[in-house]
Amino acid sequence: MSIDTQNSIIGLLSGIVLPMLMTILATALLCRYRIARKKRVSYGTMFAGASVVPLLLMVIVTFLQPYVWWSRAHKSSPAEFLGMLGFMLIMCALPALFVVVHYKKRSKRDETPVA
Repeated sequence: MSIDTQNSIIGLLSGIVLPMLMTILATALLCRYRIARKKRVSYGTMFAGASVVPLLLMVIVTFLQPYVWWSRAHKSSPAEFLGMLGFMLIMCALPALFVVVHYKKRSKRDETPVA
Protein backbone atom coordinates (compact mmCIF):
# COMPACT_ATOMS: atom_id res chain seq x y z
CA MET A 1 0.00 0.00 0.00
CA SER A 2 1.26 3.44 -0.82
CA ILE A 3 1.41 6.21 1.73
CA ASP A 4 -1.32 8.18 -0.07
CA THR A 5 -3.66 5.20 0.15
CA GLN A 6 -2.89 4.76 3.84
CA ASN A 7 -3.51 8.45 4.51
CA SER A 8 -6.84 8.37 2.68
CA ILE A 9 -7.93 5.28 4.63
CA ILE A 10 -6.94 6.88 7.93
CA GLY A 11 -8.73 10.09 6.92
CA LEU A 12 -11.88 8.15 6.06
CA LEU A 13 -11.77 6.27 9.35
CA SER A 14 -11.17 9.34 11.47
CA GLY A 15 -13.58 11.59 9.60
CA ILE A 16 -16.59 9.36 8.97
CA VAL A 17 -16.42 5.85 10.42
CA LEU A 18 -15.15 6.70 13.92
CA PRO A 19 -17.74 9.45 14.52
CA MET A 20 -20.49 7.10 13.34
CA LEU A 21 -19.35 4.37 15.73
CA MET A 22 -19.17 6.88 18.58
CA THR A 23 -22.68 8.07 17.69
CA ILE A 24 -24.02 4.53 17.81
CA LEU A 25 -22.50 4.08 21.26
CA ALA A 26 -23.76 7.44 22.58
CA THR A 27 -27.28 6.92 21.22
CA ALA A 28 -27.49 3.38 22.59
CA LEU A 29 -26.43 4.64 26.02
CA LEU A 30 -29.05 7.41 25.88
CA CYS A 31 -31.75 4.92 24.85
CA ARG A 32 -30.79 2.52 27.62
CA TYR A 33 -30.83 5.42 30.11
CA ARG A 34 -34.36 6.43 29.05
CA ILE A 35 -35.63 2.84 29.18
CA ALA A 36 -34.11 2.34 32.63
CA ARG A 37 -35.98 5.46 33.82
CA LYS A 38 -39.25 4.05 32.38
CA LYS A 39 -39.42 6.78 29.73
CA ARG A 40 -40.22 6.33 26.07
CA VAL A 41 -37.44 6.49 23.53
CA SER A 42 -38.19 9.41 21.23
CA TYR A 43 -36.69 10.96 18.15
CA GLY A 44 -35.28 13.68 20.38
CA THR A 45 -32.94 10.99 21.65
CA MET A 46 -31.79 10.57 18.06
CA PHE A 47 -30.98 14.28 17.76
CA ALA A 48 -29.18 14.24 21.10
CA GLY A 49 -27.15 11.17 20.17
CA ALA A 50 -26.29 12.56 16.73
CA SER A 51 -25.15 15.91 18.13
CA VAL A 52 -22.88 14.48 20.85
CA VAL A 53 -19.94 13.73 18.55
CA PRO A 54 -19.87 17.03 16.60
CA LEU A 55 -20.23 19.05 19.79
CA LEU A 56 -17.48 17.04 21.47
CA LEU A 57 -15.26 17.58 18.45
CA MET A 58 -16.00 21.31 18.50
CA VAL A 59 -15.01 21.59 22.17
CA ILE A 60 -11.82 19.57 21.69
CA VAL A 61 -10.78 21.57 18.64
CA THR A 62 -11.49 24.83 20.46
CA PHE A 63 -9.20 23.81 23.31
CA LEU A 64 -6.43 22.43 21.11
CA GLN A 65 -6.56 24.99 18.28
CA PRO A 66 -8.53 28.09 19.33
CA TYR A 67 -7.40 29.96 16.21
CA VAL A 68 -9.79 27.87 14.11
CA TRP A 69 -12.56 30.37 14.94
CA TRP A 70 -10.99 33.37 13.28
CA SER A 71 -9.65 33.65 9.81
CA ARG A 72 -5.99 34.08 8.98
CA ALA A 73 -4.46 34.48 5.57
CA HIS A 74 -2.98 30.98 5.53
CA LYS A 75 -5.68 29.14 7.48
CA SER A 76 -9.14 27.98 6.55
CA SER A 77 -12.16 30.04 7.53
CA PRO A 78 -14.49 29.20 10.43
CA ALA A 79 -17.26 28.62 7.88
CA GLU A 80 -15.36 25.60 6.54
CA PHE A 81 -15.04 24.17 10.05
CA LEU A 82 -18.74 24.71 10.74
CA GLY A 83 -19.57 23.14 7.39
CA MET A 84 -17.54 20.09 8.34
CA LEU A 85 -19.39 19.89 11.68
CA GLY A 86 -22.73 20.16 9.88
CA PHE A 87 -21.74 17.39 7.48
CA MET A 88 -20.65 15.25 10.42
CA LEU A 89 -23.98 15.91 12.17
CA ILE A 90 -25.87 14.75 9.10
CA MET A 91 -23.68 11.67 8.78
CA CYS A 92 -24.20 10.85 12.47
CA ALA A 93 -27.98 11.27 12.31
CA LEU A 94 -28.48 8.17 10.18
CA PRO A 95 -26.90 5.63 12.57
CA ALA A 96 -28.60 7.39 15.49
CA LEU A 97 -31.94 6.96 13.72
CA PHE A 98 -31.31 3.24 13.27
CA VAL A 99 -30.44 2.84 16.96
CA VAL A 100 -33.57 4.71 18.10
CA VAL A 101 -35.81 2.70 15.77
CA HIS A 102 -34.26 -0.52 17.10
CA TYR A 103 -34.90 0.48 20.72
CA LYS A 104 -38.45 1.65 19.91
CA LYS A 105 -39.28 -1.71 18.31
CA ARG A 106 -37.65 -3.52 21.22
CA SER A 107 -39.60 -1.57 23.82
CA LYS A 108 -42.90 -2.17 21.96
CA ARG A 109 -42.14 -5.89 21.80
CA ASP A 110 -41.31 -6.03 25.53
CA GLU A 111 -44.48 -4.18 26.62
CA THR A 112 -47.10 -6.34 28.24
CA PRO A 113 -50.63 -5.91 26.88
CA VAL A 114 -53.12 -4.35 29.26
CA ALA A 115 -55.97 -6.74 29.91
